[in-house]
Amino acid sequence: MRRAKAGPRGRTVLGGRALGESDSEESASETDSPEDEQDRAAELVRAKLRTLPRGLDRDKAIRRLVGLLARRGFSQSTAYSVVKSELAANGFDA
Repeated sequence: MRRAKAGPRGRTVLGGRALGESDSEESASETDSPEDEQDRAAELVRAKLRTLPRGLDRDKAIRRLVGLLARRGFSQSTAYSVVKSELAANGFDA
């Protein structure tokens, strides 16, 4: 399994780059809307649902999927609401 490296090496590379004032303003204006964030979360959940075992307990599936989204930086409320709606839409009532 591959993991993204966010250790000290990644920090030094990012830390060595200087952002100008216009760069920081530009990146701040490119934030996603709440609808875009929920769409991205739903895509991740749908992809993960394909790999989860069908006999998996519903509570365990919720914990795994919310944890996945939390590790990706989604808020707890967004993660939980997206997971609940995707589980209902996919008939995951195990």
